[in-house]
Amino acid sequence: MAVPTTTLSDRYDCDNSNQAFPITFVYLDSGNIAVQLYDSSVGTFETLVEDTGYTVSNDTVTTVATYAAEYDIIIQLDPDLTQLTDWVNNDKFTSDSWENAVDKLTLITKMLQDQIDRCVRGPDGDASLDWKLSEGAVDRAGNYLHFNQFTGAIETVSSLTPSTATVTTFVETLLDDTSISAFLSTLEFTSLAQTLVADATEVAARATLDAPQTPRAYTASNADYTSPDSARNEIIDVITGGSDRTITLPAIANSDGAVITIRKIDSGAGDVVIDGVGSEEIGYTGATNFTLNGQDQWVTLQAGVSKWAVIASNGQELKTTDSVDRTETGPTASTWYNTGTISLTLTPGIWDLGYYVVFEINDSGDIIGGQVTLSTANNSESDSELTTEVKDYAAGAARNTHNSMMRSKRVRLSANTTYYLNGLTNVASLTNFIFLNSSIPALIRARRVG
Repeated sequence: MAVPTTTLSDRYDCDNSNQAFPITFVYLDSGNIAVQLYDSSVGTFETLVEDTGYTVSNDTVTTVATYAAEYDIIIQLDPDLTQLTDWVNNDKFTSDSWENAVDKLTLITKMLQDQIDRCVRGPDGDASLDWKLSEGAVDRAGNYLHFNQFTGAIETVSSLTPSTATVTTFVETLLDDTSISAFLSTLEFTSLAQTLVADATEVAARATLDAPQTPRAYTASNADYTSPDSARNEIIDVITGGSDRTITLPAIANSDGAVITIRKIDSGAGDVVIDGVGSEEIGYTGATNFTLNGQDQWVTLQAGVSKWAVIASNGQELKTTDSVDRTETGPTASTWYNTGTISLTLTPGIWDLGYYVVFEINDSGDIIGGQVTLSTANNSESDSELTTEVKDYAAGAARNTHNSMMRSKRVRLSANTTYYLNGLTNVASLTNFIFLNSSIPALIRARRVG
């Protein structure tokens, strides 16, 4: 058999159906070839095994499986580097045995030439080249392979400088920079870009860009909690159980517009007390804390220039009730009475405040009437917008009249303030008036909204 060509490989595109691939180069037997599967989508090679991955018959490789279009089949000449023909003295000398041995040596030569062609080589005739590495493995470890700029010899160097590598002037300015800051300055990175490169975490990078942070939930189960200065958009769920839990906000100076939502998620008797750092205020009324005292109450706060603003809230609810009838007998006309001494004390903040009471008047005059108010004093009216009035006209008839009295208003408080539920008659010699609490309990209720 002759070896008339230099071809030593075939390459075929797969199409998800074809399994037969012709061998166009000279080979001796199936042990002289290697079959590889190339995946172009990831750039990897897999060597297939004869009989399990492919078979060879009639100068054709037949794969066991079909392969999709992103695969190539590569058939490569790969003879063993052996010579197994043994000629014995005085034995028959056949041309076939001689030719087979020469053919195999020729195939081996073709394979070696292909490998040489894919190596780094010096030009033919350059007798000055000495490509041996003079250093041992220990001396080469961690160094660079380098061609001497004068002799062209291969050397190893521990670092690259303009004296050991030919580079542009611009690259020289980069190579002599001794810090990342100097390197970035050479590249004309802005100070903002340099800060971003130095940021070690996403949180730090978002803070540099003043970008919102990804919300994260934190459950303080029966524990106090301090929100970190890095928080920019935090949701804090609090389980109080039977004890008060304190949530301390980050310092405003470090918060940069942070938005924090705090929720009480259990029905325990404990309150959630939200506290600023030091004397930092929550809201714009001088309050330094905010309380959630009921399940599912929440408040959303945002760091301002010097205070935490209340963005939204269904927060702290305070109320007091009275289910006992309270009678004021023979009241003096136009005089306010805190009948039953019902009252409610509020802390600094913005509150939605209101009351409800059934007001009964008993007399026989032509006109009977009275007023109810919620006042900051127990013997006067402090705000007419929290006052209601009722009158009844009937000539000379003894009678009683009772009415549902209610009023509400948003109030802004800068100090602890007590509100009293007061009653008054504007009729002289009235028999009595009554807060008829046994019918429907009297109620003063307030919800803090800021």
